[in-house]
Amino acid sequence: MKINIFFISLIAIIIAPGAYVVYSGIYSYSFGAMLSSLFVISIYFLNYKNIKLDKSHLYIFLTLVLFFLISIYSYLLFDWFDFERFLLSYLLLMINLIACTFFVALSQKISDDKLYKYITIIFYIVAIDGVAFLIYKIFNPRSTEPWLTFFPEVSHFSLIFLPLLLFKLLSCKNNLYAYSLIIGSLIIVMNIQNLTMLVGLFFVMLIYSIRKSLIIFFIPIVIFVLLIGIDIENLVYYTDRLQLNDTENISALVFLSGWERALLNISENSLFGIGFNQLGYDGKIGDYQNKIIDFGLSDLNMKDGGSLAPKLVAEFGFLGIILLAIYLVFFFKLLYKHKIKRFTYNFNYLDTFYYSIFMMSFVCIFLRNSGYFSPIIFLLLCSIIYLIKQNINGYSTPTKKKT
Repeated sequence: MKINIFFISLIAIIIAPGAYVVYSGIYSYSFGAMLSSLFVISIYFLNYKNIKLDKSHLYIFLTLVLFFLISIYSYLLFDWFDFERFLLSYLLLMINLIACTFFVALSQKISDDKLYKYITIIFYIVAIDGVAFLIYKIFNPRSTEPWLTFFPEVSHFSLIFLPLLLFKLLSCKNNLYAYSLIIGSLIIVMNIQNLTMLVGLFFVMLIYSIRKSLIIFFIPIVIFVLLIGIDIENLVYYTDRLQLNDTENISALVFLSGWERALLNISENSLFGIGFNQLGYDGKIGDYQNKIIDFGLSDLNMKDGGSLAPKLVAEFGFLGIILLAIYLVFFFKLLYKHKIKRFTYNFNYLDTFYYSIFMMSFVCIFLRNSGYFSPIIFLLLCSIIYLIKQNINGYSTPTKKKT
């Protein structure tokens, strides 16, 4: 049986970087991301000899040039600038963007029904990993080990699971099946104790249907799961992490530290930021990060900023703010399309796939980051490239929902 190149490329993107971290013991996505990107590039050229360039590639090139110029400016401005880290990170970013371009091209060459089938298979692979972890937690309730097969942390699992879940819900016409997916996800999140997944699942349910979520889930089912499905300790876990004014709350300190350092670096160091992937090597630390250090967690949150948004602001200054504003404009435009035009009836599965990734990337951008070279950032870049192409070429074909 011939294996589809889009399918194995998507597996390499989603599974390989995290699996490398889990089984190598090296807590960095960079090497796994490079391997998966080179794999996508190689498999593309083995099957297709060229790629058609359009205006979308010009936007990508201009963004890379701006990143480079801002970083060189920071290099000239700051003695502590780590040029080797910048250069290696920049080269890896270029490789990733090339791979993203090829991956989008591969996704456009596959039929809509096959695309749906392959994404569904990968959704179940990721979901089974989550269910296996849930079973492990049931039998080992006091264990702090993640025990996931393909992801080093539960939050990183959540960042991939959530957009795949949204895709399945938006492409499904069987309400009972959709409800079972949501209920299963609620059971998982309430037992594995992860705020990223809880908030993300809340977003998924609201995007899927505000009315159905309120009537069918938030009122009767959530109450049932909260009171029957989990114990009081689990409730305390979530309520503690929602208190941002609690200076003893590590999760709150991590979130606040990222934004504090972003504002300090842009206001006291440079309006153009401190340069690509330089956060955590020097620059302003801030009170919240010092409190984290006092807890003996000096490396926690130093380089990733807690979420992608403060990292972009700290490293690119006003350009980072502009990029975030552009993302929010497109986010609300897609939300409008879904709520007003019900895009799952008007757009194909490829549209729905990239729209789901783009909208659920809100979680990694504003709530929980897993690094520039994590699978969700690769997929986010792919969705951005696809949206640029779509706005330039104006393509979209209708399709029916699946059961």
